[in-house]
Parts: sequence; C-alpha cells; structure tokens
Amino acid sequence: MLRQTLAERSEDWLDETFGARRVLGEHGTTVLEQANHLAASAMFGAGYGMARPYVRAHPIAAGAVFGAGLYAVNIGAIAPLIGLTRGEWNEAPAMAGQRLAMHVFFGVADGAGDRGVRLTSRQARLADLASGRSGSGRAHYARLPRDARGTFER
Repeated sequence: MLRQTLAERSEDWLDETFGARRVLGEHGTTVLEQANHLAASAMFGAGYGMARPYVRAHPIAAGAVFGAGLYAVNIGAIAPLIGLTRGEWNEAPAMAGQRLAMHVFFGVADGAGDRGVRLTSRQARLADLASGRSGSGRAHYARLPRDARGTFER
C-alpha cells in the first residue's frame, strides 16, 4: 500500500487549514508547500550557522546532531500538534527512519558547507599573513606560492 508523502500531506494540510487549492489551484498549492519548505530549510540552515561558533564539535558531527534535533522538534513534536502527521510513533519504522535520515542528511550538508566556508576563510587569513596585509586576503591569494594555496585549486 502506498502512503502519502509528507509533502503531499503538507499540501492537504494547507488546503484544509487555509483553503489553498480553492485560491491557488493544485499547482499553486504545491509551489506554496515547496516554497515554505525551502524557506524553513534556509532559516534552519542559517540557525545552524549562527549556533556553530558556540559548538566545539566537528562540523559534520554537529550537523548530524542538528539534523536529528530538527527531526525531533519539527516532525516528532510540532507536526502532530498542528495535525500535519499522526505522530512518528504511529508510523511504520521505515517511514520514521526515512524522515530521520533525511533530516540528518540536511544537517550533515550544513556541516559540510560550514567546513568549506571555514577552510576558505582560513586560506584568506593565510594570504593576508603572507602578504603582510590585513583584510579579506582574496586580492592577495594569487600571489601565494602554489603549494600555499590549499587544495581548492586542484
């Protein structure tokens, strides 16, 4: 038996709660649901970025914990309260596991992105030190010896 995806259930919830299909049509409701999910993901990603300097863990590990926390709060607690889901305890273990895995993957992606940003910032600081100047270091990056530029160029 095929079950309704969370995105489809979200569209139904938008329609039941706000009459979205009557106003926006089927495609408009889908666009609204996807835009809402994208905006929420961006906000949560920004939240991860703001919290990250205060966490003394590897970015990937911190991201995985962050993603699991999002799952617990959003899917485990808020979604059943507003009627979006029946609660993870009422779902098949495979469905709950898939949702958890997707949220952990989101957190790991945030952590990987954070790690890349930190490496780039470190390279800019090295360029500043090598050139004897302060600032972003981007203008001086090309003057560094090839072996001091890091692995992003290879």
